[in-house]
Amino acid sequence: MFDLQSPIRCWSLTLRGAVATAVLAGLAATTLARAQTETPKRGGTLNIGVEADPASLDPLRLGSYVERQYAMAVFDTLLDIDASGKLVPSLATAYEISPDGRAYTLKLRQGVTFHDGTPFDADAVVYNLDRVRDPVNNCRCLANISSVESVKAVDTHTVVVRLQAPSVAFAALLADTAAMMASPKALKADPVGFGNVPVGTGAFKLVEWVKGSRFVGERNPNYWRQGQPYADRLIYRGLQSNETRESTFQSGALDILTQASPKFVAAAKKDRRFKVLEPDGFGSIFIALRTKHPALADMRVRKAIAHATQRELLVKAVYQGMYKVATTPFGEGLPGLSPVTDYPAYDLDKAKALLAEYGQAVELRLMMDNTPIALQAAQALQQMWQRAGIKVTLTPVDQARLVQNMLTHEFDTTLFRWSGRPDPDLNAYTFFHSSNAEKKISSNYIQYANPEMDRLLDAGRMEMDPSKRNQIYNQISQLLAKDLPYVFLAYITAPIVTTQAVRGVELVPDSLIRVGAVWKE
Repeated sequence: MFDLQSPIRCWSLTLRGAVATAVLAGLAATTLARAQTETPKRGGTLNIGVEADPASLDPLRLGSYVERQYAMAVFDTLLDIDASGKLVPSLATAYEISPDGRAYTLKLRQGVTFHDGTPFDADAVVYNLDRVRDPVNNCRCLANISSVESVKAVDTHTVVVRLQAPSVAFAALLADTAAMMASPKALKADPVGFGNVPVGTGAFKLVEWVKGSRFVGERNPNYWRQGQPYADRLIYRGLQSNETRESTFQSGALDILTQASPKFVAAAKKDRRFKVLEPDGFGSIFIALRTKHPALADMRVRKAIAHATQRELLVKAVYQGMYKVATTPFGEGLPGLSPVTDYPAYDLDKAKALLAEYGQAVELRLMMDNTPIALQAAQALQQMWQRAGIKVTLTPVDQARLVQNMLTHEFDTTLFRWSGRPDPDLNAYTFFHSSNAEKKISSNYIQYANPEMDRLLDAGRMEMDPSKRNQIYNQISQLLAKDLPYVFLAYITAPIVTTQAVRGVELVPDSLIRVGAVWKE
């Protein structure tokens, strides 16, 4: 019996000799059915404040929380996740897994069109998946989607995806950016500029995008989710300054505030004008240590950094107790996985002793995004590490530059947050598998390589038994605590603050707002 007791458990999967079937069609009527205690009201404009303005909305370039939040308005994925972290139907209504675990047969939703009027069908799925898995296109998702061997259209609404090896994690990938369906017609017409004028099947059609100011979407009257979207217009405001974003929200110019500072969240909980929604998260906040750096290549230095870091103090003083201290890359929205009980604890004497044993001066740049909360955390880390004898230079950059520098390995250490995904494989494989370590652009930011890690990651991707699979990822957590390519700080949650008039925001663990379902009184 294949019954995944995890956030990716797929409906009712049976794998015993023949075919593993995930029957989603029967759930179509309840696909992401947002429990409504009130009748939604149509009309009006939904104003949402986010931390930054994406450089592009081409699915090839998507990865960060902000990029995915913008994209949620324009695109739909083949699958989605619900409030419990389970996969649910979206543009795909059902799928089957072959007995060998290598072939996924997808049944597609009928009657769906892209914003340009062209049909969403099997050919569109083949075009999109072939595009993101083509190495020439350098998709951010390439390390995951490269497991696909072939994509074939069986008929107008059936696609077979063949994998190079069995992968239970592949279903979760169908709910991520790799499976955001874009109009093939629009992609062919302007493959370079598509990211500035994206065309999908989503709840809103882009009508205006003034970079650094506003992103405006208009209601898609042909949207396939019955009755949605409820708002006539959607406006994203990319405001990198926390103070500006929060004051704009308080002024009434925004209906929803994302990525608010811990201090503001604490205050909003006491303000009757606002509601604070706190979904469990999939990811973590961490310090990435590039293992090819001369000093950081030495385990003693990495371990010294871990022992010099007062993680509990950071969570309490900087993050206002909003998070829990982390020991793994797997957030609390991923149940069934265990923390590392013997994670390196704060011990300044031990940190100093390790650096003395190393015997050379250690000077590091710590890069972070230039938001106040990140700067505050970085300044605290600088003080902690300098007490141990490490000279630290802070390098604040904007979010887009931070991500780019990490992907191209242009940093020493980085303070970063990863919002996570609904399967542990997607929180680990691309970041820690050695096959990505030497690529010029990859999510193995720290260029980490360990054969034992590779073995565990490969096993976790293929293991069908949920209990055995959890054991594998617990071993991965233990190995990361030993090798310390990352120093984990906190399990991430991304509170959403709304006015009292806002309805329909669901607490999904990825913290992304399904904007089509949102309405205002």
